[in-house]
Amino acid sequence: MKALGISLSITFLVAMSAFGQSITVSPSILSLQSTAVGDVGISAYRANNGGLPVTSGRVLFFIHARGEAGATPNIPNARIIIAAEENFTATSRATGISFDITKPNTNIFQRAMRLSSKGFLAIGNLTPNAPLQFENTISNRKIVMVEQADNDHEFTGLGVGGGIRYQIPNTAEAHVFYAGASASNSNELMRIQGNGNVGIGTMSPTDAKLHIASDGNALHVEGGIKVSGSSPAALRLEANANVFSMPIPTTSANSQTDLIFVTRATGIDGGTSTGYYAKWDGAVWEIRREDNGTITSGTNINVLVIKQ
Repeated sequence: MKALGISLSITFLVAMSAFGQSITVSPSILSLQSTAVGDVGISAYRANNGGLPVTSGRVLFFIHARGEAGATPNIPNARIIIAAEENFTATSRATGISFDITKPNTNIFQRAMRLSSKGFLAIGNLTPNAPLQFENTISNRKIVMVEQADNDHEFTGLGVGGGIRYQIPNTAEAHVFYAGASASNSNELMRIQGNGNVGIGTMSPTDAKLHIASDGNALHVEGGIKVSGSSPAALRLEANANVFSMPIPTTSANSQTDLIFVTRATGIDGGTSTGYYAKWDGAVWEIRREDNGTITSGTNINVLVIKQ
């Protein structure tokens, strides 16, 4: 029985090669099976114009999937195409594979994906020029790694819109950057919380937009620092129970432009819980508290004045 099956199969294939361009299989499954050592597959051969070399763009092999739709039967719904990417020579025969689909509300094929002869993959209707390339479209959702909901905002991934978009699904999540420390551990370098706070050296930047934690120098600036804002003490530094507050001097006409530094406060209202600042009232400098503007009797304040 095994020998008879092989004989019939060979006769059938020869007949198809000689007499037919198509085949109808019933039931709807075509099965290939080898009972001996060797590969099983489908081989297609394409020659151009009586044996001339294959030219660029020539289809070498394709698979169509078709389905009837009432009055418009036998329309292809999807296909895989293997085609030449160059004019074939004895030493170079570059080919690519394309995957086409029919999108909703249309009967027209659209390129869904292409694998080039360089091994580059394109998602969309384009020729890939990099190992992985997407269509040149602006979209919040280009790559979704974790989906919280099917929309353009509640997911973890990447998009394009005014630049590269790094997306997290909610404000409780964070953008976190790591560096490998060993085969089993990574060090956190920096994180951006969902509320916009940035932490370097800390996993909980909760009390400031920028929180830096370091055993050594936490900040090294070459150049200037610009501080602005409506708070009276525009710059406030705290270290080892000492508070340093510096106001922003006004520069309008007839105003006082001396710099007044409150370097230390002790006594009744001293310590780190209270900051002080200097304010020009039009005639003299006044030293005030940050919280309510008044100073309790018995508080000692050290002031440094730099004349402009």
